[in-house]
Parts: sequence; structure tokens; C-alpha cells
Amino acid sequence: MQVSFYFDPICPWCWETARWLIEARSHRPIEIDWRPFSLDVKNEGASPSERGKRIRLEGRRALRVAEYVRVESGPSAVEKLYVEMARRWHHEGERAFDLASIVEAVGLEALPIGTADDSDWDGPVEAAMAEAMSVVGEDVGVPIVVFEGTDPVGFYGPIMAPAPRGEEAADLFDHLIALARLPGFFELKRGRDARPQLRGAP
Repeated sequence: MQVSFYFDPICPWCWETARWLIEARSHRPIEIDWRPFSLDVKNEGASPSERGKRIRLEGRRALRVAEYVRVESGPSAVEKLYVEMARRWHHEGERAFDLASIVEAVGLEALPIGTADDSDWDGPVEAAMAEAMSVVGEDVGVPIVVFEGTDPVGFYGPIMAPAPRGEEAADLFDHLIALARLPGFFELKRGRDARPQLRGAP
């Protein structure tokens, strides 16, 4: 099963869902393509706090690098990059990506100076976002899971705290596919009173 997972590395809910999908992959034949979805681009024009703007920009810079890595090293390298970004951001509390160090840490070739601030890389990011929204609609953020095929179908979410593990992770994947196969199904939602519950760092 080919799945596209759209992420912004600054989002803790997205990281929780990503870890569920990685866990499910150990129990089901899943191939994951890690695709960019910039919350900074999506919310352009909004006026959050200065801190919020800075955090969103960190996500945009990281996704520019992710797209550079995709071109230079292939989609599978993007997963390594995202996991290292998330480990530092969500588990170690870093609030500024040392992107050259992250690229080096996962064994990739050195990052050309200025890649993170090169707005030319926004084009591929925005193209990926357009692909996602053509499947799931405009009123979304991350995470987004798209089941690829002749007629792709996907969802914003699932949002979980904590994400299931083991067979429960696989069961959730099976159930999500079952919902995706129902052409008339659109949405499930309930109130949320929990924060992300990120288990130990990868």
C-alpha cells in the first residue's frame, strides 16, 4: 500500500501521527512517501504572534531542505531527515533547526549554504500542498494521509494522543483504509482535551 504523508516538522500532532504510521508499517506492507505541507505557506496572511511567525518560518525553512534532499538523495532520505528534525524539535526542545547539522547527522551530503533560505524551493513545497488539497480539500493542516492509487483518497488526520502501538496501530490503519473506501464518507470528529503525548525520542 502506497501512502503519502504530508508533514510540517514543527507540528507535534503531525509527529505523533507519523510515529503511528511508522509503527503500522512494521505490521502491514506500507510504503510511505514523506511530502511537505508548510503551515507557514498555508497560513500566509494570518497574524500570529512574533513567536508564532518565527516557529512557522522554521518549518518552512526545514521543508525547503527536505525538498532539496528529495531531489538529491530520494524520497526515502526524507524520512531520516524528518525523524531527526522531530527528535530535536519535539523531544530535545530545540526551537531553531540547525539544518546543516541535521543533514550531516543522518549521513547525507553536506547542505549547500543558503538552501534553507532559498525561496525557489517554495515552489515544490507549494506544488505538493496543492496535490494534497486536491484530494482532501482546502480546509486542512497537517497531518494528511493519502492512500495512493488510480483514484487517491485521504484524510486530514488522524489526530491521536497517544498514538497506538503494535497491533492497535495496524488495526487503526486497516480501519482508516476501510473508511477511505467508502466514497460517501467525509468526517469524524470529537472534542479534544489532551495534548500530544510523545513517547521517548527515536
